[in-house]
Amino acid sequence: MTGLTEWWDSGSTIEVDGHAIFTRVEGSGPTVVFLHGFPTSSHDWAGVIIRLRDHYRCVTFDYLGYGASEKPTDADYSALIQTDRALAILAALGVTEADVVAHDLGGILLQDMLHRQLAGRLELGLRQAIFMNSSVYAELYRPTPTQLALANPVQGPIISRSLSRATLEAAMATLFPSRRLAASELDDMWDAIRRADGQLLWPRHLVYMAER
Repeated sequence: MTGLTEWWDSGSTIEVDGHAIFTRVEGSGPTVVFLHGFPTSSHDWAGVIIRLRDHYRCVTFDYLGYGASEKPTDADYSALIQTDRALAILAALGVTEADVVAHDLGGILLQDMLHRQLAGRLELGLRQAIFMNSSVYAELYRPTPTQLALANPVQGPIISRSLSRATLEAAMATLFPSRRLAASELDDMWDAIRRADGQLLWPRHLVYMAER
C-alpha cells in the first residue's frame, strides 16, 4: 500500500472556499469518488485505489480539517457544509458523473448528495451510491463514550489535548478485534490526524453526530 508520505507527495492541492484542499486523482476510465470517515483521511483508500486504478479514474480528497488539507480553527465543520465543499472540489476537478463510495462520516455526505438529487438540486451525475459502515439509519447509530465526551462543549476541548497515538490504537483495536492494524498503518493514521494539530479539531468535527 502507498505510504502516507508518498501519498501526499503524489497528490495536489486546490483552493475551495478560501482554503487549501488536498486531492488525489489516479487512473482512467469511469470515475469513482471515495469519501473517507472520521477522524482519518483519504489515505484510508490507498489500498483500494491501487487495485482499481487500472480500470477506473479514482478521485479522493481530504475534507477541510482533515489529513493534508488546511485545518482552520474557526471553520464551519457541519457535515452539510462539508458536502458543499465536496461538490465544489469535484467540480474543480472536472467530475461531472461518478459512482461514490463512502465510509463512516462520508456516508452522511453521500446521503446529503442523494437528498439533493431527489430534490433536483444536485448537479453531479450520481450513478451509484455505495455505503460502508455509515450508520444510514440514525436510530441504530451508537457513538462511543469517547465520541460523546469529545462532543461535549465543556469536556471536548480538554480531552482533545490528551489524544495520542495510543488513543487511536485503542479505538482501532475495538473496531478491528480480529485483526490488529500494523504499526505502520497506525503511524500513518496518526500522522495524518496530528498534522497541524488536527486532533484538537475533533470536538468541532463531531457536530456531525447531531446532524445524522
